[in-house]
Amino acid sequence: MLGKAVIVILQFLTIFLGTLPFSITGIVIASALVLMLQIPYLGSLVLLPYIYGANILTFFGIVKRDGTWCVVYDSKTKLPIDPAYVTVRNMQGKEVSSIITDLNGRFSLLLPRGLYTIEAGKTNYTFPSLAMIDSKVDGKYTNLYFGSIVEIADAERSLVISIPMDPIEEDWNQVEKKRRNLFYRFDDTETYFRAAKTYSIIAMILAMFGSLYCPSYASQLRLEIIIGISLVVLAYTWHHRQYAHSFVLDKKTRLPVGFAKVSIFSAKTNNKVSQKITSYEGQFTCLLSKGLYYVTIEKRNEDGTYDLAYTSSPFSVNSGYVGKRFTV
Repeated sequence: MLGKAVIVILQFLTIFLGTLPFSITGIVIASALVLMLQIPYLGSLVLLPYIYGANILTFFGIVKRDGTWCVVYDSKTKLPIDPAYVTVRNMQGKEVSSIITDLNGRFSLLLPRGLYTIEAGKTNYTFPSLAMIDSKVDGKYTNLYFGSIVEIADAERSLVISIPMDPIEEDWNQVEKKRRNLFYRFDDTETYFRAAKTYSIIAMILAMFGSLYCPSYASQLRLEIIIGISLVVLAYTWHHRQYAHSFVLDKKTRLPVGFAKVSIFSAKTNNKVSQKITSYEGQFTCLLSKGLYYVTIEKRNEDGTYDLAYTSSPFSVNSGYVGKRFTV
């Protein structure tokens, strides 16, 4: 049903926007709609111009690549590792954060100013990788990490690294997921939305130039329709944006609660899946698979100890991030 709807939209746009300037615009806006609807195979096809274009612009330094998560992957197969257990420690060896990767080996890491080391653990794998020790880039994986000290010089920064791990022996979990094709070719949802947003902006620019090139009532009507469709796509992608901070605020003062300890639990198993420390501004980010979760928040005392201040009711995560505001 969804595929038929996309075909109808494509036909409508290519027929209605029939002249050369508008046929190009129609293709662009149709691509944005395909990405917004997340049609797997067709979406991957229309995603290619965006990916290659972004890589070219990044290579020439025109735009800066920004990531929203880190990834742990197999140095041999290049597939993401799930679940891997990632631990962040300060220079005193104290654990400041622990994260479990999602199905695509991803985890988010937002750290306050300081020096840290990061470790990754997984049954049948070793860290750091010896196979990739002299490499900085491994295909689509960049900023390879092998256990060195990481310095966060800003007030807070979302760290983006790739952690290769060497397999010791065959891991049944990895083999089974590969057999069932559970790994994604691209970081689908967020990349889809970014591409759809980019295509929508390009479509509006092309439509405006087309309207100036061939001014008429019909071209003006086409321009208005394209702008209307593009704004719908932009609004949709903004509403469903994948990367979002979560905030911890004081219930009385409404001020941010800095350096609070946030623990995320699965509501079904009560197992802790991640732990975060809020920044000075009370922010934290957490990448999660779809499911039902709850959090506990511990406030930091002046002597460095923590007291439990809040336990949330269960909430569902569909976007891949917590992205909530908690008052304690």
